[in-house]
Amino acid sequence: MVSELLVKLQTGHPDFIEDGRFLLIYLNHLKWTEPIALILAELEDETQAIRIVRLALEVDFVLGARFAGAVQPKFQAQTVAMVRALAVPEWLKLELLGRTRSDEALPDLLDAIVDNDADIRAISASALGEIGNRAALPSLMNALTDEHIITVDRWGTTIYDVRWVVEKALEKFDPDVVIPYLITALSNNGPPANRVISIAYLKNWSVRVACRRHSGNYLNKQANNFSFIKSKFLNP
Repeated sequence: MVSELLVKLQTGHPDFIEDGRFLLIYLNHLKWTEPIALILAELEDETQAIRIVRLALEVDFVLGARFAGAVQPKFQAQTVAMVRALAVPEWLKLELLGRTRSDEALPDLLDAIVDNDADIRAISASALGEIGNRAALPSLMNALTDEHIITVDRWGTTIYDVRWVVEKALEKFDPDVVIPYLITALSNNGPPANRVISIAYLKNWSVRVACRRHSGNYLNKQANNFSFIKSKFLNP
């Protein structure tokens, strides 16, 4: 599939060059999503890269956001700006920015994680987890003190608390990156320590191994004592 697209791109085939045909033949079919993303990662033609993202946004916002983050980093300021400019509700825009998985979306999400609206904070935390840039870790750690609790809306849908979303976001980072922040939170005995450790997180084998690599620290000593963790750290 990728080779087919490359040939049509290099030869200026109408299926690739003409907007209507490219949209109909490729962008409307899920099977072409990953091949196009791979092409975008190597595409040096800025005009073509931005054109593909523009067309994808016309078809589907999620698809367009995916492609906005698939282009080469030097083009992402422009493509992520296209996602940012969408006339959609704030919560959806933040979710789409997370779907880009681009560092260009970080400023928006870091601002949103301290928003007055708990749903906005939760969505931004989840999006920061998708991007996985360690620059977001201080903000995510601070968000572990969020006071929003689990609620159920009028339709019976569970709305998870912000801290739960943050914990899930932290699980997407490399444990070797997260562990030092956990150690700092514990050694300082500050509020983040009340929620920063989850049994599921520490039962993860890669996390346990990472704990051992940080030998001799408080977190490493408690990593195997799940009853202690449950009583001390999982209480709200």
